[in-house]
Amino acid sequence: MSGNRRGARGPSSGKKTKSPTLSTKPWRGKVPPEVRTPYRDLPTPVAGPPAIDTVAVSPREMYGSDLPPQGYVPFYRTQSIATTLVTAVPTGSFYEIVMEEVPSGTGLLLYDVQYKWLEDNTDPLDPQALSEMQSQQAINGTITVDLMADGVPSNNNEQKLYDPYSATTEVRRGWATLNTNLLLFGNSPSVLYIRQGQTLTARFYHNRTPGNVPTALYLSLKGYSVPYTNFQKVQSKTRTP
Repeated sequence: MSGNRRGARGPSSGKKTKSPTLSTKPWRGKVPPEVRTPYRDLPTPVAGPPAIDTVAVSPREMYGSDLPPQGYVPFYRTQSIATTLVTAVPTGSFYEIVMEEVPSGTGLLLYDVQYKWLEDNTDPLDPQALSEMQSQQAINGTITVDLMADGVPSNNNEQKLYDPYSATTEVRRGWATLNTNLLLFGNSPSVLYIRQGQTLTARFYHNRTPGNVPTALYLSLKGYSVPYTNFQKVQSKTRTP
């Protein structure tokens, strides 16, 4: 018999082969010119001043630029009343509450006015807890609200609202949108100027009793109270000639 054995890959050469092994030594050969080393060979910035003038600003300065001037005291007033106080007056009339009597020597700058309808019995653990109703609940003009300064509306606010109950469109005074800042007009911030000595009241118009009567009506005011000299300076800067 022959000493050679024929396997599946053909006749054996009679020589033993070794499997290649991986080297653990780093390769220090010459890198071909077309290979770029990471984080190297990057373009060097052009020397000289930047093309655009820049000024270093610290976070503290950026934060401080948004703060109100000294003397501006945060002002917050809120009041809620039972809706039955409004629905008890005749349809077509109104019910008023005093929000603030501005003292002499002080002016008010109001940046945020919000009107809400509140209902109870929505929390099974606390039936007396009040929660906000939907933002468009009053958009048919049933009970609207106006902010008055010495009996005069503080803004020119009039709406033509469709009422499905009577299938007619009626002109209504006051705001009907709920749960939002009612002073957001356009792209510029809006402010209500309330002078010293003025009485600020909320006027609720009973145009029609809502089908789903809220438990309470709620109005909140946010802004700043300032010394009247500062108040006059703000007015003179923002008043158009």
